[in-house]
Amino acid sequence: MPSSGSGSASSQASAPPAPTRRSLAGYRRRLTQAEYFQSLTLLTTTSAGNAGGTTLVSTELAGGLDTNRYHNAWVYVYDGAQAGQLRRVGNNALNTTSGELTVSVAFGGQIAQGVGVEIHRLLPPIRHDGYIGVRECINNALQECWVPRRLPITGVANQLEYALSAYADVLDIEAIHEFYGPADSATHPWPYPGWHPVQNGEVLNLQVLPTLSTGDASLLGVTVPGDTYVRRSGVWQQVSTEGLVNDADEALFDPGFLTLIALAHAYSALASGPDSGAWVEHAQRARRRANLVKLAQLHHPDERPSHGVRRNVTYGPKDWRSW
Repeated sequence: MPSSGSGSASSQASAPPAPTRRSLAGYRRRLTQAEYFQSLTLLTTTSAGNAGGTTLVSTELAGGLDTNRYHNAWVYVYDGAQAGQLRRVGNNALNTTSGELTVSVAFGGQIAQGVGVEIHRLLPPIRHDGYIGVRECINNALQECWVPRRLPITGVANQLEYALSAYADVLDIEAIHEFYGPADSATHPWPYPGWHPVQNGEVLNLQVLPTLSTGDASLLGVTVPGDTYVRRSGVWQQVSTEGLVNDADEALFDPGFLTLIALAHAYSALASGPDSGAWVEHAQRARRRANLVKLAQLHHPDERPSHGVRRNVTYGPKDWRSW
């Protein structure tokens, strides 16, 4: 039964608030509810858990017959005072009469009434206890998908070479597709007649001829890994390889597309676990499907044969998984 510290149950429980479609939380829910995966239970607490923080209560969990239904599942608090905290469920932890669920290690405080909760049965929402998390699967999927960008280059009179060190963490020489010269007041930038990227060890530069004038606002057309350009704290920005970190962080890809790519990583994670046999075939099929979907739906920049860059691939940055 709920502890004496529990509040009164509400008359109707509801799912946690819906996140933004292209946010980490949105991708996570789409992936964990995908066909042949379906490992997510969404609920809202209908009473406060005990004061020690070891229980949560929701009438949506009541009425079943199996007290061990969520054994070893991960409980993730989506909002409220304990938002972002993750705990696991032990043996016979569910009171099927009251809907009270006990976790093995207490949360940082009492789980209040009206709090959104996710229960994950196959993989944790983030890396935990040696298990690859759903977030890592999503970021791995973003890493192998590319985003078109135009990076600013500011002209300097008579300068033949421009350092690209500011983009070293996200840019590959084979992902540089075009250079656009300065635009006039009535047009967008047009392809520039002479340019050539040069890599010398860790140093990547752009050579331009004829030279630009001081202050010329030019653009370098590239593709970058999807985990390096995200919306964080309301601002789209270049990041390193950390990808999506917070539930509200956003990426540019449609959830349906990204789910197909992330499923290959999720199945691979399960295939390397204790019940690997049941997931190996799913992982192989998901990888083949992901490669076909990327080929069909990702942006494939046009190549200008005059720019002289020798490619190892014909459609984007190096992506060995597709081969």
